[in-house]
Amino acid sequence: MIKHEDEDVSNTDGSRERTPRALSAREVAEHFSKSRREPLRTPEAHAPPEPSIDLPVRSASPAMPLSKLRQQLLRSVPMWGSDTWAQALGIEATEADTQLRQYRDRGLLFSVRDDQNEWYPCFQFDNTGMPLPAIVQILNVVPADARGWPLLSWFAASNALLDGRRPLELLEEIPMAVRNAAIDFYGNDD
Repeated sequence: MIKHEDEDVSNTDGSRERTPRALSAREVAEHFSKSRREPLRTPEAHAPPEPSIDLPVRSASPAMPLSKLRQQLLRSVPMWGSDTWAQALGIEATEADTQLRQYRDRGLLFSVRDDQNEWYPCFQFDNTGMPLPAIVQILNVVPADARGWPLLSWFAASNALLDGRRPLELLEEIPMAVRNAAIDFYGNDD
């Protein structure tokens, strides 16, 4: 599922916090329908607002706990789970889960894990739900141990080599510039 807007929830200690709200398959598909290719199928039951991947990520302090940083990333970067991806493509959830894991294992995309959930950042998919070819080029220069949460942080942070823009914003527009920024950051020029 895509994570986007926050909802207020009560903690067991009585405090309140903002947690991400999962978007529907229609919201995901509307996001991808801006492209020139055929958009994903969507269920007719929802009429949600349009998601945006241009949400700001607040600067993390060096002392920010990892769990807080991860929650911040989940709130600011739209994500797909295998169930939403399955709905959008019109396939069975088990087939979608298998296919997404195969894509990840073959280096065609990356994911992050939160508790029991595997999340796939939406910016690495085209409007038909398939992995962008540019992601493969970037993953080829990123060490395997730097994928997942560290790579998501890199994509969501502003980058001086990209004129202060975030790599996830420029992935479709200028993929080679994003790849070159990854090479510079990860020190691999293969």
